[in-house]
Amino acid sequence: MIKVLTVLLLLTGSIFAQTVDELIKTAYEKNPKLKSIEERLKAIKERAIFESSLTDPMFSISVNDIQFDAPFKRDIEPMQTVIFSVAQLIPYKGKLSLKKNIQLKIYDKTYYKLLSEGLKIEYQIKVLSYEYWFLKESLKIIDEYKKVVQEVINISDTLYSVGKATQSDVLNSHIYLTELIEEEIYIKNRMNVIKARLEKLLNSKVDEIEVKLPIPREITNLKLLKEKIIQENPELKAIEKEIEKNEVQLKLARKDYYPDFKPFLSYAYRYNFNDYISFGVSFNLPVWKKKRQDKKVLEVEYIKLSNEKLYRDKLNELFSLLEESFFECKNAYETYILLDQTLLKQALESFSSVISEYKVGKRDMLTVLNSLKKIIGVEKMKLKEVFLWNKYYAQIERITGKSLRGSSYED
Repeated sequence: MIKVLTVLLLLTGSIFAQTVDELIKTAYEKNPKLKSIEERLKAIKERAIFESSLTDPMFSISVNDIQFDAPFKRDIEPMQTVIFSVAQLIPYKGKLSLKKNIQLKIYDKTYYKLLSEGLKIEYQIKVLSYEYWFLKESLKIIDEYKKVVQEVINISDTLYSVGKATQSDVLNSHIYLTELIEEEIYIKNRMNVIKARLEKLLNSKVDEIEVKLPIPREITNLKLLKEKIIQENPELKAIEKEIEKNEVQLKLARKDYYPDFKPFLSYAYRYNFNDYISFGVSFNLPVWKKKRQDKKVLEVEYIKLSNEKLYRDKLNELFSLLEESFFECKNAYETYILLDQTLLKQALESFSSVISEYKVGKRDMLTVLNSLKKIIGVEKMKLKEVFLWNKYYAQIERITGKSLRGSSYED
């Protein structure tokens, strides 16, 4: 019956555990910042339609030649009219399509900002989840070695009872067990902090996190990763769209050298006289082009040049971050191999030798505990290198525009 209950508890725990992919999916569905950008995209779509439409026509009504001695009498002379007019501003050809195109470039830029923000949130979720994994695995190590320490305590108690160990040996072993318990308490509290931070990102409750991290592996394709940055990084794409928008704005600014037209049609009503219809057109004259149109063109050219330099700066920043993450992954991989294949074996052999010598009185308890600490330290360092490798690899995924669900870049 106890076994059945244990299995049921394990199954219940697995039902509520969320994988990293599921956490990311929830963030995309509920994160307020991402939803805000999505709403902004909808607004920009509507703005594009607005900018490509003509302004509303203007309707006016006027009464001409009001006689002060008889203001309401309208049959005194032919100049007395009531005029109804309709006028429509028509921009120079191509202006409306350019204005719409500007909004479409803003839409594209905002879309890439959405992708960039999504990747940043993905990265934050991954790092927090990976740290959660590191802490959870550390708890397993502590729990395992608490049992080892308890066995050491039992040995020291037995040796003390027959006069082959000192009281300080017994006290030191108990102190170290207390230190492990203290570390266990800190880790559990830290895990709760991570859950709270994840809940903020997800805007949703997080019960349990299921994370399976791959061990560090070598990556060598730095050149390919740089090409991926140029092709896929949404921050660069957003700047590219801003430059494209500047190019359209430049075309629009040059259109201002040409006049906009405002045709009008009016109907004049005259009491006891013939009515008449008038038609005409007005347009602006760019006579102040040196202080207006020329300056507008120069302004846009400078802004475009500024964004081109910004693109180069962002590319250099991303390349630098890529190289940093790449070599951190390399360092984590090489350190992990050293810990796993050499140091851990040495630490285990050393502890086995020391505990055997302690039983026959050739070693003291401090030596035993230091040897045990060495094993625990190596085990935790291995976990840390797994965490660091996956953390920096997640950074590479972010800056190359790739999520966990994407394809692999390794050779």
